Amino acid sequence: MANSEIVIGLYSFCVLLPDGDLQSAQSPVNENDEEYLDTLHSLMSLKAKVREIEDETTCSICLENKRNIAFLCGHGTCGECAASLQICPMCRQPIERKIQLFN
Repeated sequence: MANSEIVIGLYSFCVLLPDGDLQSAQSPVNENDEEYLDTLHSLMSLKAKVREIEDETTCSICLENKRNIAFLCGHGTCGECAASLQICPMCRQPIERKIQLFN
């Protein structure tokens, strides 16, 4: 078991002692809690992957529309943003051709 898995398998909390000091304590996690943490970890991983895919397909100018126009330099934007562009906003090369992408 890796160190990071050990940390996930324990709850950490602080206890306030009568003299006002805080003492850190850890409590073992039961099977149900560990299943919950595994499910939570999987969910967070899937959310990160979905976000990564959305970032790859979203227009980098308006951040709202899907990227559906590609330029010969390899970059692209949505059709609305591409309409007024003459220079690629990523690499600053002149846009020679705008290619419609179909998904």
